[in-house]
Amino acid sequence: SIATVYSDVAHLLVRKDSGISSLIDLKGKTVSAGLAGSGTEKVADKLFRHYGFGAKGVRKVQLVPAVAIECLIAGEIDAVLLVTAMRAPVILQGMASGELEHIEIDPKGGLDGLCSGQYRFTRGSIPRHSYAQVGEMESPLPETTTQVLRVPTQLICRESLSSDQVYTLTQGLFASRDRIEQQVPAVREM
Repeated sequence: SIATVYSDVAHLLVRKDSGISSLIDLKGKTVSAGLAGSGTEKVADKLFRHYGFGAKGVRKVQLVPAVAIECLIAGEIDAVLLVTAMRAPVILQGMASGELEHIEIDPKGGLDGLCSGQYRFTRGSIPRHSYAQVGEMESPLPETTTQVLRVPTQLICRESLSSDQVYTLTQGLFASRDRIEQQVPAVREM
């Protein structure tokens, strides 16, 4: 890894009428937790193991994010766990329906083991009313600040790259930061 470029958010979305209030409530439920081999799937598996029910404790379905959101809105699945930018278009689509809500992975503060050691996860939040200008919602969501897990996005390279090549790549990345930031606002963290 050369550098952490920015951190994405581990979004946990459910239907407002689901009765699900944390990741622990997903045991035995049907969850879209990323496509096979994706970063989302890897984060989901770590979360499920951390909370003691492993990847087999939920019925995982592999859906592209937009289809996962549609299935959640339709009540065909119980939750969507997706690692992406806070206001990613697919999250905006879900929030615009007025049917979904973000929930905290662990409202009782059990993220400590995930925010130390090998994972490099950090605590973050989705500020109150982050989706205030989305769709026809009666009240802006979330109604309160939602605590989330932030997942670092790393710039990596092959070991065969010379240190001069890595330097040139890194220099180009930072020199282009303003242009990149226009496309990916999360890069401001870089």
